[in-house]
Amino acid sequence: MPRSPELERRLTAAGTIVKSLEVYEMVELSYSTDFLNGAILSPSLDAVLLYSANAARRAAKLLGPQTQTAQRIECRFLCLSSEIAAALPAPWRDRAIVAATPDEASLLA
Repeated sequence: MPRSPELERRLTAAGTIVKSLEVYEMVELSYSTDFLNGAILSPSLDAVLLYSANAARRAAKLLGPQTQTAQRIECRFLCLSSEIAAALPAPWRDRAIVAATPDEASLLA
């Protein structure tokens, strides 16, 4: 899923000329259940940092039903914005922590 054009919309509305350049593209990878449970989720996760709504959707897909239940339940989701937290599945949103401002220092504070 492509990124949101919200920044361009707001800058244009404020009278700024905007030209967007795509400088990278996210590539989706697949992992086996054994790899997820053994290599990535062991030991269990304390937190997942989420910098985009697309990353939140992908995390939900990766940490979905094929992974160990206890690890999914205890994990916190540190989100750069409320839009990112809203992209999480409903049962996980109460464990989302939204940064006060959309920057890494606030996300990790």
